[in-house]
Amino acid sequence: MRYLPLCLLLLCPLAGPAALAADQVRESLFVGAETARTSAQAARAALLAPESFDAGETALARARASFERGRALERIRRDLDTAEQAFARAARRAAPAETFLAGALAAREAALASSADRLYASAWEAAERRLNDAAVALEQDNQTRARTQADEAEQAYRDVELQAIEGRLLSRARAQIAEAQAARVDRHAPQTLERARGLLLRAETMLREDRYAADEAGDLAERAAATARHARFLADSVQATRARGGSVEQALLDVEAPLRAAAREADIDGAQTARPSELGEALVERLRSRERQLQEAQAALEFANQRLLAMDEELRELDGQLGGVARERSALMMELEAQAQVRGQFARLEGLFTRDEAQVLREGERVIIRLTGLVFPTNSSTIPRESRALLAKLAEAANIFPQARFTIEGHTDSRGSAQLNLGLSQDRADAVLRHLVTEEGIADFRLRAVGLGSSRPIASNDTDDGRARNRRIDVTFSAATPP
Repeated sequence: MRYLPLCLLLLCPLAGPAALAADQVRESLFVGAETARTSAQAARAALLAPESFDAGETALARARASFERGRALERIRRDLDTAEQAFARAARRAAPAETFLAGALAAREAALASSADRLYASAWEAAERRLNDAAVALEQDNQTRARTQADEAEQAYRDVELQAIEGRLLSRARAQIAEAQAARVDRHAPQTLERARGLLLRAETMLREDRYAADEAGDLAERAAATARHARFLADSVQATRARGGSVEQALLDVEAPLRAAAREADIDGAQTARPSELGEALVERLRSRERQLQEAQAALEFANQRLLAMDEELRELDGQLGGVARERSALMMELEAQAQVRGQFARLEGLFTRDEAQVLREGERVIIRLTGLVFPTNSSTIPRESRALLAKLAEAANIFPQARFTIEGHTDSRGSAQLNLGLSQDRADAVLRHLVTEEGIADFRLRAVGLGSSRPIASNDTDDGRARNRRIDVTFSAATPP
């Protein structure tokens, strides 16, 4: 009889003071079970102890329904006690289950990171069922079955993760090759199409051997896609020529035409008659010759700068003979001296590095040392042993400008997520900074490391060469006075 007022309250309409009282009663009744449920959720019990967690959910749902229908308080309390005990049991079992299922859970997280749950829902759900069966078997103290199901779940997650990685990296190449095959490209360009298939097979094999070799496999897949497009272009050229009543000879002439046009622009002898391979070699040699001419021009400019320094010295001597100069002239002389000093420093800086080690660039007062010779292993920030000599030269460069503060910029290509690229570029910049401080003795207050990810490309991310150039370390500083 002592519960009669409460029962009458539950049966009356929820309005005004009665509704407020009902809410207070509900909060008091359900607080234990709902708190236990929150703790079980925090322990991931729905995943790790599903049988106990589901029992708690079922009992809690019954209690909620009974409360809404105004049923007996004792019945509601029994269900709530059952729910609270089930949630508590699920939370206790979650911790040892997490240890037992560690391998499967790690594989699950990796598959989630590759968006396997979204891209391959059916295979993902099958892996989830195996993990659930393993967790239930563990709750029932059947460790033999739990181990078997856990191993199968781990393999299923790894399989669907690989599917997702392959789908992301290889889908474009597969589509290009499939389109080429559908277009019967192998009838007119079989060797080129076969090269595309071989590149794709290498990418697939690389991923199966090491699914995290994404950069190398992705590059191979891009080359496969480009080669398939090239095969289709060749086949289309042959077919178009034949459709016009032409021949294979005419198709070859059409392909050669751009190369011969470039040779004519470069004033290469035999641009119309030489073999394509000869023209290619001649163009490469012409480019190398232009590069040598540029180097000679830079040397001439340096000589002119030295002559300017000599003229500055003569001017100072003349000023002394004339008994001094005006204040403006003196200021100009100081500026010329500062410029000459920076030019000398910059010349020493350029002379430190070979072409394969670094490029030294100027953007106004900003100087960029692009460490082309520093190539990190894929997805790693470990400095290769063979790059330490280059970093020793970088430290020498820092000593040429003793007052400068240096920013070490890490850059990546656009492959992969922006978040991962940003973290990797920061780790690599930090690694260079630590090496300069600990191994080369550069004061840490002169250095700053910043990861910029793929936000500042210097070349197209659509080609292998462009992506390779974008994966770089740039060291920047401000020269006190431009030369």
